[in-house]
Amino acid sequence: MALKDVYISADIEADGPIPGRYSMLAFGLAVAGSYDGETFARRAPAAATFYRELKPISDEFDVAALKVSGLDRALLARAGADPIAAMHEAAEWVRTQTAGARPVMVGYPVVFDWMFVHGRARHEDDVPTEGARDARPRWTEGPAAGAGVVAAYPQRAR
Repeated sequence: MALKDVYISADIEADGPIPGRYSMLAFGLAVAGSYDGETFARRAPAAATFYRELKPISDEFDVAALKVSGLDRALLARAGADPIAAMHEAAEWVRTQTAGARPVMVGYPVVFDWMFVHGRARHEDDVPTEGARDARPRWTEGPAAGAGVVAAYPQRAR
C-alpha cells in the first residue's frame, strides 16, 4: 500500500523578496486534504490550521513588501513570536496532523513560500548546540515535486 500524502497549504508574509536579508513576518498552514494513491479527500480549510506572527530577523525591509502584508513591523519586533520556537511548533503541528503520512506543502507561488519556510527552518542559528547535526530536521522532496509541489516539513532524523 502506498504511503498516504497529507497536503498542507502554506502562506507566508515577508518584508522583502528573499530570506535571510529580509524577514518572514508571518506564516500560516492549513490541511487541505489527503491522497491515498487513488482518492483525494478534501478537508475543510479551517478545520486544522496553524498561524504565527514572527519577530523580524533583520533590520532591512522593503516598504512596498511590508505594505502588501499589512503587518506592523514595529509591533512584531516587540511582540512577535521567536522564529526558532515558531518553526519547532510548526514542525510538531505538522507531525501531529500527518500522523505517519507524508506531508506535502502546497501553495501559490510555492517557490516563494517554500524559500522562506525552508530558509528559516534550516538557518544555522536555529540548530541546537548539543548534537546539532542529529537534531536538524531532515527535508525530502515529494513525488509531485515536478508539478511544483514539495514535501516541505521536517521529519526527525532516525
